[in-house]
Formats: sequence, C-alpha cells, structure tokens
Amino acid sequence: MSIEVSAVGYLTRYVGQTHAVAADGWVGRPVSELLARYGIPESVSTIILVNGQRQAASYLVRDGDQVRLLPLATGG
Repeated sequence: MSIEVSAVGYLTRYVGQTHAVAADGWVGRPVSELLARYGIPESVSTIILVNGQRQAASYLVRDGDQVRLLPLATGG
C-alpha cells in the first residue's frame, strides 16, 4: 500500500504535487519524520491533517493514510 501526501500554499515548494509514498518504512513512524524527509523545517508552522482529522506531528503513520499539510495563516 501507500501513503498519500499533499500540501497547500507555500508548502508545495517542499512537497510538490499530491503523490503516493510507499508505506514501507513509514508505517509506525511519526509524521514529523515525514516532514523532515521533505525538508520542511521544524520552524515552519504547519497544520497536519490525516484522513481529514487534525493531528500532531507525533501521529504515527498508518498504511493508507492521507496526509495533507496546510500552512498556518499569519499576518495582520
């Protein structure tokens, strides 16, 4: 199986278009490691949705998960 990863806004510069990542090696690992794989710095505020539900970076990836990364809106 696989994990689907997609991003919105400026996070697409790290992830690119929606794509599947082979689940082998990712199942049971935290989303934070997936973010590191794409080179997203820890300092970048990111909202993580897994299967439509907000999750912490410590969420452990499961086979078939859909991970969507959204930038935290800032400004004013």
